[in-house]
Amino acid sequence: MSFTYTTGIPAAGNNPSVDQPKMQTNTNSINSLIAVDHFTFSSGNAGAHNRVQLGEIATTIPAGLKGGGFETLYAKVAGSAPLGPLGEIFYVRAGGPTGIQLTGPGTPTLNVNNGYTFLPGGIMIQWGLKQPAVAGDNIIAFTPVFSNQCLHVTVSVVSNTAGVIATNKQGSTSVAGFTAIVSPLIPVGTLADVSWIAIGY
Repeated sequence: MSFTYTTGIPAAGNNPSVDQPKMQTNTNSINSLIAVDHFTFSSGNAGAHNRVQLGEIATTIPAGLKGGGFETLYAKVAGSAPLGPLGEIFYVRAGGPTGIQLTGPGTPTLNVNNGYTFLPGGIMIQWGLKQPAVAGDNIIAFTPVFSNQCLHVTVSVVSNTAGVIATNKQGSTSVAGFTAIVSPLIPVGTLADVSWIAIGY
């Protein structure tokens, strides 16, 4: 979206009739610009925002935002494989150059058994339920994978028999998943589900 706007008018020495068409265009452009994200001049809520659109900028913090004395929100391309180059919202404090990621990555999936969401700063939390689990190794994949590192995995087991336990296999954790070890399912017919939660970024 673009608007026509002529600077430097009315020009000194010009007859007003010369600059009047451009001045009218400027005035109309201002009204149209306001109407993009605000209620228009003639509405009851004139001047108030009805939405905020943030155009994506470069992948680094703009130089003008560093130490600029303003608390700033901006959007930039921040996604990575396999989620793709998605735009996310960042916040910059007035006194510091660090952008704090507020959204992403991707679109959260929230349900009882398997899902993920995110926290400000770019931290992702994932959870899941392996149904049914088997005695020994149970390979569990993260969906989506963590972009940088999985920081921690907690594993528990839901079983119809006491004494069945599940643990995270040492050295198995990666950005793509982990292996849960379930103790031998004794007696025969014991049912077990592995419940897990993982935190990373």
